[in-house]
Amino acid sequence: MVLDLDDAALLARSDVVGVGSVSQVRAHLSGDGRVVTLATLQLHRPVRGCAEGDALVVELPGGELAGLAHSVSGAPRLAEGQMIVAFLERHGPVFRPLGLAMGVYYVDGGRAGILSARRHLRGLSLVAPTPTPGGARAGRQPVASSEPLAALLARLDGYQAQALVR
Repeated sequence: MVLDLDDAALLARSDVVGVGSVSQVRAHLSGDGRVVTLATLQLHRPVRGCAEGDALVVELPGGELAGLAHSVSGAPRLAEGQMIVAFLERHGPVFRPLGLAMGVYYVDGGRAGILSARRHLRGLSLVAPTPTPGGARAGRQPVASSEPLAALLARLDGYQAQALVR
């Protein structure tokens, strides 16, 4: 289960947020024997904690190795050439999407050539970040929606500006 955070909370909890293109994807066995995918993300629009041109290694759970597929429910999948908006946490030399698929918006051409951003939240179970009275955390099924990339970035820049003023 993943905390159901809005974009402002994701931004506040992320070490790096930016728009980039996936330039390389490869799977391997981690030191503890898990299959993980490493994707190189070339950043071209920083929002927080990064600079234009930075190349980050993003680690995702699961992948395909030696003809065997290992999938993790709710994990994002990246492919070479994809453009994404990523909310990332630093884990040593690599970065991981915050909240699995919650931490990745996929960017596509959209209608009339306007870039749009959309999450793919299949397999993700969300829980409220704070318990309800009685200690339970209400859960919900995620709803994916699409919006113009420019609107998402303007909203994130606004959240970032508010955080810098505080």
